Amino acid sequence: MNRPDNLEKAITIAEAIAGDIDHLRVDLYLIGERIYFGEATVFPSGGNKTWIRSDDPADPHPDRDVDTEMGSHWLLDEPDRSTMIRRGLGRAPAASPPNAHR
Repeated sequence: MNRPDNLEKAITIAEAIAGDIDHLRVDLYLIGERIYFGEATVFPSGGNKTWIRSDDPADPHPDRDVDTEMGSHWLLDEPDRSTMIRRGLGRAPAASPPNAHR
């Protein structure tokens, strides 16, 4: 497979989309001379995959020490409660009934 002529432009676009996010997979499709955006995600596989190796020798996941080493380079600030709720990772406070007394 030959290197696409517009690869450098696609890399520039992906870097611009990622901005200052420290890990973001940006899917771009290079079709002819055009570049199409597919998606961007910080959680490949919808965040549903783990890198915990099973006892099956055919398991493609790396050993736990590889996961730990790679994860140690991704340092995230602890989000505040409103950010957690907005991202669907926390629970919003229960609404009080309209006539509730405090």
